Amino acid sequence: MWELDTMGLSESLMVSGMGVAIVFLVLLSLAVAIVVVSKIIMMLGIGSESKVASPTQSVDKRDELDEETYAVLMAAVCEEIKQPPNKFRITEIKEIN
Repeated sequence: MWELDTMGLSESLMVSGMGVAIVFLVLLSLAVAIVVVSKIIMMLGIGSESKVASPTQSVDKRDELDEETYAVLMAAVCEEIKQPPNKFRITEIKEIN
């Protein structure tokens, strides 16, 4: 009366592979659509323009930075690069807007 229908190993692998392929194709098409729409919006001038490499103003540490600010910056750099302060030297500090 009740017949048990099951998939074999080859059928289940093919169905799984097709599912994964469909997911990746949909993600790829969404990425392409996002790129195309963003380029169209930028061409129309609707999007906000952001300067990636804007000129920065150099700040000399002796002129405008006090000792405490310089110490905080030095500690942050030391923590980020995992090096003691005597292993490097800060030559220039620039303010990024």
